[in-house]
Amino acid sequence: MNRESLAHTLTTRVLVADGAMGTYLERLMGDLDDRRRDRLPLDEPEVVRTVHRDYLAAGADIIKTATFGASVLGSGLEPGEPESVESIIRVNEAAATIARAEVDAAMAVDGRTRWVAGSVGPGRSAPTLGGPAYQELKASYLPQMEGLIRGGVDVVLIETIQDTLQAKAAIAALRNAGRALGRTPPFIASATMTESGRMLSG
Repeated sequence: MNRESLAHTLTTRVLVADGAMGTYLERLMGDLDDRRRDRLPLDEPEVVRTVHRDYLAAGADIIKTATFGASVLGSGLEPGEPESVESIIRVNEAAATIARAEVDAAMAVDGRTRWVAGSVGPGRSAPTLGGPAYQELKASYLPQMEGLIRGGVDVVLIETIQDTLQAKAAIAALRNAGRALGRTPPFIASATMTESGRMLSG
């Protein structure tokens, strides 16, 4: 029910999303390097569950997976390597599964519909500013999208976009993964803007 009702609900009321996942994780665990943070859904699942439970208890309608940097390039892995692809799929599927279980448990208690958003960050550098090319970026996002869909996200949040090519690559990867798996969740995009009202890429 909750997957089908998200788009409609957004037209009828304001939905409240959770707060910063990375900030909360560092509050619980201290400073984390990017690689360790990305692997927390596999290595420290109880810590991730704690964050989700706290945000749900605070009233969040939407909780984000702990996967902001968990694309191949975002994690500092080598695109095209089978080990990299499999690792990213596992991390994202684990993160989505954890969030899905916490949302379903909260809904079972009070019947209030909530949603899981798969968090997809911009990676380490913008393609327009000399970062990875579009096809490389798309390939980097593909296993992330596959893992998020397998784990049961309701929507994909492509967040803090710095470059329209990042968004284009992420959306294309989502559609490709969705076709392969038989389910394409909707997406929401948010951008990082400078004081001039433009993205970092101009």
